[in-house]
Amino acid sequence: MRMFLTPFWMKMVYPGKHNPDDHIVFKVHPQMTKYDVQQYLEKLYDVPVMRVRVKSVFNDLKPRKLEKKMVLAPHVDRIKAEPERYEKIAYVHLAPGHTFKFPDIFAEKTPSDTLTKLADQAKKLASAGEDKDYEKVKEHIGTTKPSKTLQKIDKTNRIPSWFLG
Repeated sequence: MRMFLTPFWMKMVYPGKHNPDDHIVFKVHPQMTKYDVQQYLEKLYDVPVMRVRVKSVFNDLKPRKLEKKMVLAPHVDRIKAEPERYEKIAYVHLAPGHTFKFPDIFAEKTPSDTLTKLADQAKKLASAGEDKDYEKVKEHIGTTKPSKTLQKIDKTNRIPSWFLG
């Protein structure tokens, strides 16, 4: 069996907390229509689809560099935008009886768990006395002299002498 695939792509996007389980959101190739999205899901992945809505979303990137002739044209609003400035979002409503729950891949890990582990390790190192280098650096900081530029500072105006010329 030979299968020809178009250069279309689909990327699943997190729909939000309050989205029903039978709705899925995709970011799709800009040339895909709602019929393409429906056939893509039904024929390649055997996902029964009831309805598809497609919406183009404008990305406000840096301003386009237009020639002066085009800026002075009477119908500037009719200039076509670059295709990269648009994304297409597909809202897929699954057939009755089918649901999809977006996977929570970070359910087991939370940032607070990692931070508490790091804090515990830091306490163990401090109590074991393995942080002797830090103490040496701390002693060295108190014995250093201020730099020459700071010594040349005019005491009344607090402006460095090199700045005054």
